[in-house]
Amino acid sequence: MANDTYFDKETTVEGELTTENVIVAGAFNGEIVAAGKVLLKQSARIEATINAKKLMVEEGAVFNGQITLQNGES
Repeated sequence: MANDTYFDKETTVEGELTTENVIVAGAFNGEIVAAGKVLLKQSARIEATINAKKLMVEEGAVFNGQITLQNGES
């Protein structure tokens, strides 16, 4: 899982991220492009555009932005 990314709840990121899968527990502001899944943990605070195959959001996560989910077909 070399292209997986994890941001713990102490992390604040502003920018663009391209990865396979990502778990966000901290703050993220920008754009996320994931070939696989995005998991927003309970402590996540997100202002972003997300493009991914799967999105999972735990209760308590805060998201403000736009989501595009891909169907996985090439």
